[in-house]
Amino acid sequence: MLLKLIVLATVAFINVNSKLSVPLKLIRGRPLGGLVPKARPNAAAQASAVGAVSSSHYTQKLDHFDPTETRTWSQLYQINNQYFKAGGPMFVMISGEAAADVSWMTYGQWYKNAQTYGALMFQLEHRFYGTSHPTTDTSVDNLQYLTSQQALADLDAFIQTMMAQYNIQKVIVFGGSYAGNLAAWYRATYSTAIGSIASSAPVTAEVDFTQYLDTVGFAMDYFVANCSETVQQGFAAIQNLVQTKDTATIASLFPPCTTSLNYNDPYDIDTFFDSLISPWMGAVQYSAPDAATSEAAEMCRVVTNPKSGADPLHRLSTLYKEEMSCVYHDYKTEIADFSKTAWNSLYVYEGTRQWLWQTCNEFGYYQSTDSTNQPFGQTVPIDYLENTTCTQVFGQTNSQIQNSADATNNHYGATHGNEKNVFLPNGSIDPWHNLAIYQSAPDPSDTLGYMTGTSHCYDMGDDLPTDPAQLTAVRSQITQQIAQWLQ
Repeated sequence: MLLKLIVLATVAFINVNSKLSVPLKLIRGRPLGGLVPKARPNAAAQASAVGAVSSSHYTQKLDHFDPTETRTWSQLYQINNQYFKAGGPMFVMISGEAAADVSWMTYGQWYKNAQTYGALMFQLEHRFYGTSHPTTDTSVDNLQYLTSQQALADLDAFIQTMMAQYNIQKVIVFGGSYAGNLAAWYRATYSTAIGSIASSAPVTAEVDFTQYLDTVGFAMDYFVANCSETVQQGFAAIQNLVQTKDTATIASLFPPCTTSLNYNDPYDIDTFFDSLISPWMGAVQYSAPDAATSEAAEMCRVVTNPKSGADPLHRLSTLYKEEMSCVYHDYKTEIADFSKTAWNSLYVYEGTRQWLWQTCNEFGYYQSTDSTNQPFGQTVPIDYLENTTCTQVFGQTNSQIQNSADATNNHYGATHGNEKNVFLPNGSIDPWHNLAIYQSAPDPSDTLGYMTGTSHCYDMGDDLPTDPAQLTAVRSQITQQIAQWLQ
């Protein structure tokens, strides 16, 4: 597991031990280590630009909403002044539920636009992630200070200070996924920035997020005909093996990582199926838009190819043996690991515990199989996800989780919030677009950029020869929108 985390920082979602180029395991929709840049076509040239990037720390209040607060902590930020011109704007990349990866400082569309408009570039690390530790550990008492509202207050304090220090007049903020939420909500909450690019931002909090796996099934067939039906047949066969307690066949086709499947523990069975679904989630969520290089299409080609096995069950087995050396299903060990609070414990170091806390207390976002419009059977119910994420780790009840999601929607407005001057790119095969603003803009000053066949945050990356026309058009729109904001 630790090796995977080290690999993740350099190869971006790709499991180097796999024969297939598919993502690492997702935990509640989040890859281990969080969102990091994809491989870049001009990586060598951009690597030489890293010398223009420096890091420093900003002193933040622990609680921005307590007027008597005197406690402070040190927040990491990165700066790139490579293309900054006097009188130019400030671009701020909001780092979300992961360490602030320095690669973003020389990468992607925002970097390209910074060159065009002579912008001073900053990336601000989110409190409680990376090395930005506001407290001594991540106990429940300390995690009360990990909220999106506190993060937005951090962002505004930082931006106002840097504007004064560098004599900046105009600021644009950028973010993707949860950080995309923050980019949109910053414009709705504070007046400091003139605009924001909020990529793949799931601004609606939803506990039982059934549409996620619906879109995974849709994306399978988008790339390869009959893929979702084949997977559905394979999962039905696996369910039958579980119901008949065919231990030998399950162990042969889907080797356990630790102990054998406990048929008397429903949560152990749920975790087994969750582990089987996770690679599909990751492959679709971060898929390339063309079938030739799409990770999801690659997996679909395996399970629909008769050469992979005599039937869907054995083709799925072939896929998992190529993708995973074993199938993890010991949920009790994972819960014990999620419950560790020290900064150097694995799931704290790479941010999973903190993200689980935010989902339990603000967003939900649990990808259950409660919908009948997805190919994985009724195998991962919402009760399992809530219990193993929130109840057993943080001691919360289902009603508390729902109340927290409702409070988030009431505070920010979900898809009908007060965002203005926000550009909102989303892709049709990104499962998160179901919770995003992509059909109707909440304000005439907002712009929607919906792209067929693109996945999560794909618009943020570098240009590639294989980019579809809609993706290229949306990126061009973003550049033009920035120009209008800066007039």
